Amino acid sequence: MRTEKESIPVKTNEVRNALSVFFLMSLFLFVPVICAQKSQPIWQKHLEYMKNDTAKDWMGDLKHLKLLKYTYKGKIKSEKDKYSVIEATYSDKAPAVSMLPNLVISDTTYTETDMTIHQKIYPQFKIVTVRQMVDAGKLTEDSIAMLKRRLYENIETGFGYVALDWLYKGQKFSTLGIITNDGIPVDPITSHLHTGVNTIVEGRISPDKK
Repeated sequence: MRTEKESIPVKTNEVRNALSVFFLMSLFLFVPVICAQKSQPIWQKHLEYMKNDTAKDWMGDLKHLKLLKYTYKGKIKSEKDKYSVIEATYSDKAPAVSMLPNLVISDTTYTETDMTIHQKIYPQFKIVTVRQMVDAGKLTEDSIAMLKRRLYENIETGFGYVALDWLYKGQKFSTLGIITNDGIPVDPITSHLHTGVNTIVEGRISPDKK
């Protein structure tokens, strides 16, 4: 059996890689090809796409995640600002993603010699709180402290940040997104959510040879 697996490609750099560790995932779902006014900054084009266009391409739980609005909060100017962002992200009541088994949609094609299974993979998840993640054993106080330290080390003064208001299956919640030097906002919800494709090729006996 030959298996080829490919994840949707993501643009990264050193700082975003570190931030992705902070958010417990190294993949970021929302890096679309965006058509918007050239006068808009990259982060705003990106968020407008998330707000208006992305859901039409999603399946499973992703179709229920809706960015309602965003508000630019300015630049991180001081140590106090850094601590404020970090504590807001990891407070007991802060939203967090609890991952469930993926939704896998398969399509099978046949040739004379092979059976090929094409799979599209979509995340399934619940939105809970950081405290609920700790109570469920998916986070610990030590791991939270470590992630806070890493975030502190990798947030730079001058980074922008935005408040993001979301709706998911009737539940409203808010997060902060950090705008890194490449202009893409990184937040603790979408950084967990990624799609992928998987191709499995298996040899089979031709009906003529049975």
